[in-house]
Amino acid sequence: MDIDNSLTAEEINKLRSLLAFYDHQLPFFNTNIKRYSLHQLSKYVCAYYQISLNELISHRRDRHLVNARRDLVYLATLFTPLSQNQMAKFLHRDHTAIIHYLRQPPVHAQTIKELCGLNEQ
Repeated sequence: MDIDNSLTAEEINKLRSLLAFYDHQLPFFNTNIKRYSLHQLSKYVCAYYQISLNELISHRRDRHLVNARRDLVYLATLFTPLSQNQMAKFLHRDHTAIIHYLRQPPVHAQTIKELCGLNEQ
């Protein structure tokens, strides 16, 4: 009996997007990464975007605030061992908002890492 193991283009695209998502999550499992608190990271992000912590955790949806939150969540996945629920609680959001932020590419996270001396080793 012959079994067809070929994948359709749609299935291949789904696998690629899933692998890209997990590649984004892999730095979390690296034990050599220096850890920071979420509060420290939020200070760096607020300083970069020139906003207050209250603005960062507010429910406003201005583009610069959303970008700041997205960068904070990205940095938090790299430098903290926190779960998505814990990050969401800090930002006064639901964990699904964190999932959404992680699916979007970070805006200025690389620049913030360089300016603040955040390193992964």
